[in-house]
Amino acid sequence: TSKSSSSTLALPDIPTTSSSSLISGMTGGGSSKGFGGGSGGGIGSGKGVGVGNGRNFLGAFGANFKRANSLEGTLYDLKFAPGGRALGSGDAERIAQMKRAFDSLDGGWSGAKKLLDQRYKQAELKLYAGNIFIPPRNAAEATKAFECEKEIKAPGWLAYYEGWFAVPESGQYRFVGLGDDMMAVAVAEKTVYTAFWPSSGLGKVVKFGNNWLPKGADDNDGRNLRFPPNGGGRYSGEWLDLKRGQAYRIQIAFSESFGGLFGAQLLIERKGEKYQNNGREDLLPVFMLEPMTTEEIKLKACKNLDYVTEGPSFGVELNNVSVRTTSR
Repeated sequence: TSKSSSSTLALPDIPTTSSSSLISGMTGGGSSKGFGGGSGGGIGSGKGVGVGNGRNFLGAFGANFKRANSLEGTLYDLKFAPGGRALGSGDAERIAQMKRAFDSLDGGWSGAKKLLDQRYKQAELKLYAGNIFIPPRNAAEATKAFECEKEIKAPGWLAYYEGWFAVPESGQYRFVGLGDDMMAVAVAEKTVYTAFWPSSGLGKVVKFGNNWLPKGADDNDGRNLRFPPNGGGRYSGEWLDLKRGQAYRIQIAFSESFGGLFGAQLLIERKGEKYQNNGREDLLPVFMLEPMTTEEIKLKACKNLDYVTEGPSFGVELNNVSVRTTSR
C-alpha cells in the first residue's frame, strides 16, 4: 500500500514516566564504559564477528550480555520448524519462506515474536545490540555470532530484534539505510521502513511508500543500485512525529536467503537538520541507542554507505525515559 510522500505518521503515545532532565547529543566518541561486560569482555578476534576470549563479547550483531540501552535479538532458521520438520533448503524454498515471514510481520507486528517462535527453529543464544549496522559480510557470520553454526546453516535465516527507544528532541524523524536481502522496521507496531536487494523481485513482498525507494530504483529494475556507493543508493522510510520524553517500541527484522553476502545498515534522519554532504549523500548518523565504542566503530567500518558514527543516542535510559513493560 503506497503512501503520500509528503505524509507524516503521528504515533500513539505509549504510557511512560519520564524525568525533567534529558541527555541529548550523545556522540560516537563518548564513553565506552560497560561494553567489556566483565571478565574476557570486549571485541576480540578469531570468528570474524568480534567474539572475545572470555565469557562476554560484543560483536557486529550485538553482545551476549544485557545492556539497558539495547535491542534483544533472536536468530531464526527459515529452513526448519521448531520441532525439526524440514521446510525446504533449496533456493526457491528458502526465498519463499523469507517472503512469507516478512509478509506475516507486516500484517501483524504485535504478535511478531510469537509467530516467529511458533513457525521457525531458533538459536538458543540471545544477543543485545545498541544499533543495527552490519556492513556486507558472508551470511555464515550470523550463525557464528549467535553461536549456532552446527544447528543453523547459512543461507536461509532471519534475525529479529525488538526493544524501545526515545528521541533526545521532539521532531520528525525517518529511518534511512540499506538491507540485503530484506529488512523491515516497525515503530508502534506499524511498518515505517523497508529495504531489499534491488532487481530481486522482493519489492513485491514488503510495503513501501511513494518516497521510500532510492533514486533510480525504477531504472533497469534497480540494477545500478546493487553496488553502492552511488547517488541515491539508500532507502528512506516514513516520516515519524516523535515526542521527547516518550518511549516507542521498535522491531527490526532482516534476512538472508539468496546466499553469499548480506548487510543491514540503519541510519536516522531528522527533518530540518543540516548534515554534511560528501557530494553523493548527506552524511546521516547511525541509529544507535548508545554511543559506539572506538572498537565497535572499527569493527563495523562500511565502505558501501555514506554515514557518520557521531550523533544522538536514542536509548530510553540515556534519555531518562522509563518504560512500563505492562503496556506492551
